[in-house]
Amino acid sequence: MDVFSTLLKVFVDEQGVLRYPVADVEHVIPWMLVNLPVDLSVLDEATLILLAQASDKAGITESMGPQQIRAAFDAWYVEHPPSPSVVAALQEAWRQVHEGDGPAPFSGFLGEKSGTGVLGGGVRPEGTVPGALARLAAMTKGTPPKKG
Repeated sequence: MDVFSTLLKVFVDEQGVLRYPVADVEHVIPWMLVNLPVDLSVLDEATLILLAQASDKAGITESMGPQQIRAAFDAWYVEHPPSPSVVAALQEAWRQVHEGDGPAPFSGFLGEKSGTGVLGGGVRPEGTVPGALARLAAMTKGTPPKKG
């Protein structure tokens, strides 16, 4: 069974009843279709309609390539994130399927993508190390450095 089909099982219980509101499930499916290895030619009409509607909302055009399409969807989903409970369930299913091997493609929705920059942007103060209290290491005379 492919990854997409396996992850879809998250949405229903053992009796085949949806665990989440229909709107929450329909909202996340287009993102999954774009970011997971899915053969779009085997999708049913209802799923293709969901993808087409989401593509329109995300500003997808025929001239876009695969990377541009993913970037447009990612940007749209940053502004319109999926339900945290749905994403958490997908993340857990991903970990089980891949035995905890790295973050899931949708881990950014849960804040799991590792950031490499300084909190709030900018440049790390000289003499500090990465970490939650890094800014404190740059403080002098008990006062925080002034923002420029």
